[in-house]
Parts: sequence; structure tokens; C-alpha cells
Amino acid sequence: MAEPFAFVKDRNFRAYVRVLVRRHQLLAEGKEDSDYAELLEGRMSELWERLDDTQRQEMRGISSDLNWLRRGYLPAPKGRRKEDISKAETDEFLKLLEAWDILPLLHSMRACAPALNQGVVAMARAPRHSCVRNPVLPGIRG
Repeated sequence: MAEPFAFVKDRNFRAYVRVLVRRHQLLAEGKEDSDYAELLEGRMSELWERLDDTQRQEMRGISSDLNWLRRGYLPAPKGRRKEDISKAETDEFLKLLEAWDILPLLHSMRACAPALNQGVVAMARAPRHSCVRNPVLPGIRG
């Protein structure tokens, strides 16, 4: 069985995480139209081309998590509503949570987040941040 977070060791993946986090910091500071933000977007485009499909999927998830943090842990404004989440989806989430199958769990959690207790959502997201050593939480290194 493959190591769950093996893709984190890739230097392009780690570089993209650093640039992505810096980009989200600029968004949080209201500097999304700055020259530096434009430079970061160019670098993100370069790095994106070097990522494989698994890494790209994970980057989408990390970006979703960063947006969630930036919104103050609130659901996405144009995201799904609680009533849009089926029982089958929440049952699948609970099954993955019990098995602690982390990558499918995180994808399921994002889909079901509006129907879940936000404490559970935060607890499910926390291991992801420690596994990629996300700088929103301390200390990523290249």
C-alpha cells in the first residue's frame, strides 16, 4: 500500500503549498490586486503544470481548507446547503471517519461540511494540516 502523503515529499508540491498559502495571506489582507499577488499567480501557474493529478486534487482541497480558515470557519457562501446533503453522503463520511481513511475522508468532509458539526469538521481537517505542515499553522520548509 502506498504511503498516504508520499506526494508531500515532492519539491514542486511543497513549493506550490508555500505560494498558495502566501496567496491566501494576501487575500486575507485585501491585497489580491497587488503586483506581488500577480507574481504569485504566475508562479502558481508554472508549478501547477508540474503537479500530477493526485497532487492537483490535493491542492484543490488545501485551497478549500485555506478558504474555510479565511472565512472564519464558515461554509462557502455559494456552497451546498445543509438540506442538500443526503443521508447516504453523511453515512459515508461517518464510515470514513471511523476508519480514519484520511484522504477520502477529507474529500467526503468537504462535500458534507454544511451538514456536519463544525467541531468535527475542524478535527477532521487538522491532520491534513499537520501532514503537509501547512504554514497557516506553523512551519513549512522547502
